[in-house]
Amino acid sequence: MFEWDGEPDQIDRWEEDLIAKEREINRLRAEQAELLGRLDPHQLAWSAGDRNLTDWLSSVLDISWQTARRLRTLAYAPDSQIKSELSKGAISLDRAAVLVELSQTGLSEAEVLSFSPDYSLGRLYGLLERRRRVRGEDAQTLFSDRYLVIQPSLDQSAHRFWGLAVGTDGEIIANALHRRESELLGRRRPGRRHLGRGGGDPLFRSQAGTRLPL
Repeated sequence: MFEWDGEPDQIDRWEEDLIAKEREINRLRAEQAELLGRLDPHQLAWSAGDRNLTDWLSSVLDISWQTARRLRTLAYAPDSQIKSELSKGAISLDRAAVLVELSQTGLSEAEVLSFSPDYSLGRLYGLLERRRRVRGEDAQTLFSDRYLVIQPSLDQSAHRFWGLAVGTDGEIIANALHRRESELLGRRRPGRRHLGRGGGDPLFRSQAGTRLPL
């Protein structure tokens, strides 16, 4: 049973403190984006052996790939009111990044800032997807982001796989593997394996002569 801990005034102070700390985080993210813009020309990602700036940043700061990508978006963006709002702590990194991307789809910065307060992040992402147009160079960038790494152990007794498939590519692959995994698990005795433990089976079976059902 929930126990009330604290007076109403104290609860309000906690909430205010929580919001204030988030504003400070926003200001620090703006500073990080600025520093990242200064570091980018020195090609630290390549010297560290990473594929790109986003991967390097994710590794160095121990943050998600998505957060690193948003920092990169702000770092590459020209000075603007959007970046100014982030530096003041008025908007979050997530919102600033999607507003920058929206301003690159034909909307002016003034327009995106005018409707931003009335839009949730989910609604902004939906708007971005509707407005995004994949031009030739954009498509090339999307495809260049796809990769697969296979790392064998020293004695070749095991191999580790990881990679990246963007957008619908990843969804197609995941759905095909999950669908094939379900088919294989259905043919085994109940309780033989838990769903997910045989996740590699559909891939291995496809290379052993069973076509992957795309």
